[in-house]
Amino acid sequence: MASIMEETLTITLGGCRNLRSTRGEVFTIFGQVSLGKTVLGESSRQEYKSATSGGKEEEGKKGKGGKGVESGGGGGVTSGGSSGGTGGEEENEGIGQSLNLEVKHTIKVNDPQSLDELVRNPLLVSVYEVLPKDKRAKEEKTQMLGIAHLDLLPIIQGQCHMEQTLYLQPLSATSPVTENLPEVDVVVNLGKGVVFLSDDISNSNIMSLRVKGVYSLPEGWSPSPLVSFTIATPKPNPGDNSLVPLSMANGEIKPAGEVDLAQSMRLWKWAELSPATAGLSSLTDHVIESNAIEDESGQISSYDDIDFRRLAESRRPRIVWNSELRTYLTPTLNIALLRQLSRSPIWPVELVRISSSSSGRGKSKEEETTISHHGVAYLDLSSLLYPGVTRVFGAYYVESLNEIELGERTNEVHTKNVMESLYKSGAFGSGKKFAAKRPSTSMRASVVSINSAAETLTSESKVDGHVYKDARTYMLLELELSNPLVPKRPASVIAEKITEYITPHPPLPRKVSGVEKAIKDFHTSTTDVAGLLLADYRGLFGKILQEKGELPNSGGEGFEERKRQLLYSLNTSGHYHAYKEHMKRSVVQIVREKFLNEANTEDEAEKQSFLSRLYTFLVDEMHVALGKVFSLEDSAPVAPTIVDCDMLRQYAAEAESMLDLELAEYYHKELLSREEHIALHWYDYGVFFLLKGDLDNSRQCLKRAVALDQQFLPALLLYGMCSSLDECFPEADEVMELATTIDSSNLVAWTMRGLCYELSNNTSYRDMCFQEARKLVSSDADKTYITPLPKPQTQVSKELEEPPPQGPLTSHSLSQADIDQPGADATGETTEPNDQTAAGNGGGGGGGGEPNEGEPENTPTGPPPTQLIKDEVSRSMQEIGQTVTRKRHSSPFVQTASYLLDVHAAKYAEMCLAHENVLQSQVSNNKVPSSTDSGTPTSPYSSGSVGYHTAVARLHLLRKQYKEAKETLSWAVKEDVLNANLLALLGDCNYYLEDVAKAKDCYEKVVEYVTPPGHIIAVLLRLADLYIQCYEPEKAKQTYLRACRRAASSVTWKGVGISCYMMKEYSEAEDALSEANMLNNLDPVVWAYLALVCYNTGRKQEANQAVNFAIKTGLKDPSLKQQLQVITQT
Repeated sequence: MASIMEETLTITLGGCRNLRSTRGEVFTIFGQVSLGKTVLGESSRQEYKSATSGGKEEEGKKGKGGKGVESGGGGGVTSGGSSGGTGGEEENEGIGQSLNLEVKHTIKVNDPQSLDELVRNPLLVSVYEVLPKDKRAKEEKTQMLGIAHLDLLPIIQGQCHMEQTLYLQPLSATSPVTENLPEVDVVVNLGKGVVFLSDDISNSNIMSLRVKGVYSLPEGWSPSPLVSFTIATPKPNPGDNSLVPLSMANGEIKPAGEVDLAQSMRLWKWAELSPATAGLSSLTDHVIESNAIEDESGQISSYDDIDFRRLAESRRPRIVWNSELRTYLTPTLNIALLRQLSRSPIWPVELVRISSSSSGRGKSKEEETTISHHGVAYLDLSSLLYPGVTRVFGAYYVESLNEIELGERTNEVHTKNVMESLYKSGAFGSGKKFAAKRPSTSMRASVVSINSAAETLTSESKVDGHVYKDARTYMLLELELSNPLVPKRPASVIAEKITEYITPHPPLPRKVSGVEKAIKDFHTSTTDVAGLLLADYRGLFGKILQEKGELPNSGGEGFEERKRQLLYSLNTSGHYHAYKEHMKRSVVQIVREKFLNEANTEDEAEKQSFLSRLYTFLVDEMHVALGKVFSLEDSAPVAPTIVDCDMLRQYAAEAESMLDLELAEYYHKELLSREEHIALHWYDYGVFFLLKGDLDNSRQCLKRAVALDQQFLPALLLYGMCSSLDECFPEADEVMELATTIDSSNLVAWTMRGLCYELSNNTSYRDMCFQEARKLVSSDADKTYITPLPKPQTQVSKELEEPPPQGPLTSHSLSQADIDQPGADATGETTEPNDQTAAGNGGGGGGGGEPNEGEPENTPTGPPPTQLIKDEVSRSMQEIGQTVTRKRHSSPFVQTASYLLDVHAAKYAEMCLAHENVLQSQVSNNKVPSSTDSGTPTSPYSSGSVGYHTAVARLHLLRKQYKEAKETLSWAVKEDVLNANLLALLGDCNYYLEDVAKAKDCYEKVVEYVTPPGHIIAVLLRLADLYIQCYEPEKAKQTYLRACRRAASSVTWKGVGISCYMMKEYSEAEDALSEANMLNNLDPVVWAYLALVCYNTGRKQEANQAVNFAIKTGLKDPSLKQQLQVITQT
């Protein structure tokens, strides 16, 4: 039995000011502290001098002694007998006279009832006046001068010290007093305070039920002091069939136009304060928010209901509460609420009418209480399952209660009415005599007397259940949680300008034109001709100069002679005319571009001047060109490639996830053209061919990967699998044996080797391999397999609040470990937080296994060094078995099937799931032997586990059997509401089935989860694509930007550009499309939208160029082609 953890709550009443009495200037007072209906203690009686006698206050004389009341689990009171008067005087606005009261209240931290008491009830501070004692009275009489409340909720939320000045309101007050209010200083301290930081407190929740009232009442209902109403709803059930009601009594019918105090002050009232504590002191500090009818989530929130609502709420009688009821939910109750809502989001709130009357005469007169008109409103709390949502508010129709219908509407989650529990607890008048009342024909509603039995409480609805329906009665209420059931990832700040997300790139080479191009061509021609002349010179005089040892420019007669011979050779051989023609075109371009106006003159003098200037210019440029040729300056460095290999792998995986196989193959080929010697790239290419169903090409790629690295375990396994499927069994046996030799502790390797033997009908070796796989599971499992309860959601959020590392994404990065998160493996057992990478994710996935010691950081940009690629290969070889081995209580077949589905190996995955199905059948029939003497089954495989059904659904998805996959995933999602990957896969099914509404609903929820799914980029892209289809460009833009923040690519920037174009934000659209074009200049859609952007911004020449590129790259979209025709025709 757990020990009781206690903390002491100390309440101290200090100075008291501005007290007044109608019976004199000097009177006797005392203070009182209570928690709800429990009095914690009183201060000593002491004299107080009213502020009206000259504006001064004197400290009281010595009191007559205080009295204390034990509170809760051992609380007490320390009350001083004197205020320590000094004989001095103080100003009225000063410290005032101290009540000198200290109360100690014990809180049992691990007792839910003790914490619930602090949540539901305020701390009441009241000051009483002791009236003059009557000689004939035996007891003294008192009169309350004022009362105030203090909400202790901050104590539950971790605050250890509270110090406030409370204003004392008289009970008769109906409006706030702003001047000279009596006030008292209150200090609340919690002992150590650290106890409230425990997991039980941090993982708990506080549920607040706020009821405004019931409107559109049946005809004939009018205000009466003998009639009241009670509302009740069940508290979340932990599963022990207990029913704890949460009720609000004392609902009153108010006539049309009468404003309630809480309504006028716009503050909620404490639901559980006694009627004696009326007035302003019953108001909480929580404001009644004004909500537009269109923003509500109830049943009466359409545009057509606005007039009906306004008429019912302003011009007709209504039942008013305007009260707030809070309750403390332990972590167990918090999880119970989540499970109940996942089974059925419908939550009942019941309503009954209580009538009081008297019977008999004289002393035999007895009070009778009658219950009638038992109704219920069904709240739809499905929005609380959305990440981050904590509040449901709206108007809900009231219907007559029928327990059969109650069970059907709530999917058997709620089968008993709450009012019956309230009756048994005596909430409707314990110790009184009850009598039945005949049904009223005008109301057409039956009446039930509690005097009969509790079972007859709901029989009145069977007589005539249309009283509420005919009147269209509804209740207006709000249910709020302090913490969301499904945590939401904090929203990151997204910049408004697209350019802030674009990574700076080196400037592109500038295209020269006009004069600059003509001069550049002249330099090129000069360089070419200089090279040819040098070749001719060496051919004529090279050997002679080498024999004589002379230099070409040594001067003298030899130099002039060689010059004459060179000119003679050029003229006689025709080289001179050839070189002149070679330079003629560049000279003509210079004349046209630089000297066009001067060349058209007919004056001979001007012509000579022009030729002189042209000659001078050409000679100068010739020297510039020759100076560059014969200089020793280094050439300019080549700019690095914008798209590196890591980015190419990411783009390939992204294209595979969106089923754009043509683009994915292009990226794989580009990757191999750059780094053909890396085994990992060949492995990814082989996995891509498995996705296409091309077994032969896949086997060739995997064979190449094995040839490059014979220690690469994933490639060995898949190559052996392809060989066995190709019926090359000897080769497959050798490869599989090598794989298990390299890593003998790898569960997936042994299982796949057993499947290989099964295809070759070698049953003895198959059983041996399966036995080895089971040993690996058993060696790391506990002796008894007891599935623990799931962790509270807030605790799960803490462990998984960090997003998974964003390494290079692969097409097979979605693993079963990701499917089974958070916190549970395939059979529902709790796993380590870091164990989120499945076997075989080492193909380059963005898994989350622990990195090896000394492993270099994988940066997303820049050319990866060779050592980084080798480390990634090593990590992929180790992750394939290490993570699976660390998982507890997991079936080897489910884990192996998970890896096989990651790499699109449908045949082997189907074989694994078939074995798992047989194994589950054996477990259900108790055919699996136990390893203990107690007879308790120790098999780690749970029949019908979420992991197994998820793997089956993924197999259907791989085979494009979307309806079967959707049916399986719908069951799995109900079993594990917090699993982001399950909901994402269900969204994929709806996406492929073209069910846009359901796909959007799934994706919108899953992107807000604290722990994102393994293929979050694909989810964001599909969600954004759905927004584009539904013409919601703003949402599409923000979704594409979220994808850019995680892993920017040409596809994500293209989506941003299209969204901006749809919103006519042409500048941002051009920036995004230019970035997409920078990453992939062969996308015809990008060129098409660039053409449309240029056309809409008035740049028709650029638009025509973009149209040409779109057609050249193979634009196929007919709608875009039709839009581009407008550009070409104008």
